[in-house]
This record gives sequence, structure tokens and C-alpha cells, in this order.
Amino acid sequence: VTNVEGCADSTSLMVCVEDEFALYVPNAFSPNGDGINDVFLPITTVFFPKEYVLDIFDRWGRPLFSTGDPHETWKAENVPLGVYIWKLRMRASDGGVHEAAGHVTLVR
Repeated sequence: VTNVEGCADSTSLMVCVEDEFALYVPNAFSPNGDGINDVFLPITTVFFPKEYVLDIFDRWGRPLFSTGDPHETWKAENVPLGVYIWKLRMRASDGGVHEAAGHVTLVR
């Protein structure tokens, strides 16, 4: 913008528009190196969460994996076949807190 005296100024603002919250979590994966379903990663409609914690536990409740990075995958290295519990807690960019838990079956 320039006024009649020739003074110029500008401003900008980043706006993040997201869909209504949704979470997609696979119920099985097969980390066998074939390039198909080799990792476990929940997918959400929140592109830039303010907070994110994904935890994976074995059937006795012992922690196996934890991440604060929404793009980091669980590769289940050195983990036997079985059913594992996952818990996800995140704060969306609008401040809303979302929590979910479930299980995933690891097959090879």
C-alpha cells in the first residue's frame, strides 16, 4: 500500500485452514521390507499440531516407542508378531485437544 505522500507499507499473515478433525489409524501393518505397509503412522487432518505425542505399548503395558513428531513412523524393529496398544494425544492448531487409543496388529 502506498499513500498520497508516497509512503509505502506492507503486511502479511499466514492463515491455516483445516478440515474438521479426523483421525485415520491402520489396524495392521507388516514391516517386512516389501515397501507395502512397512510402518505404522496415524494420519490426521491437522497438518501442524501444536502438540503431538504417540506412544506404543506391548500387551503388558511396557512402552516400546514414543514420538513427538507427527511424521515419525514406528518401524517395529526387533519386535515380535502380535497386537500392540497405541495412544495418541494432540493439540490442534486451533487449540482443541484430541485423544485416541487403540490397537494395531503387527504381521510379517
